[in-house]
Amino acid sequence: MGEIAGVVRTPRGNRLTVTVRLRDGSVFECELNARRTARLTEWLTRLDPVLGAYMAGR
Repeated sequence: MGEIAGVVRTPRGNRLTVTVRLRDGSVFECELNARRTARLTEWLTRLDPVLGAYMAGR
């Protein structure tokens, strides 16, 4: 599997779509249903620092 080139997270209503793009051009997408807005907010709050730390310097 290739190295991650970028990650995009897109909230839509109570859903979160995470798209991961690899350096070789492969793209993987996952859509999650949070059911509640509070849960989606919690996911985003926890995901952003992780992505920031992982993607730092890339």
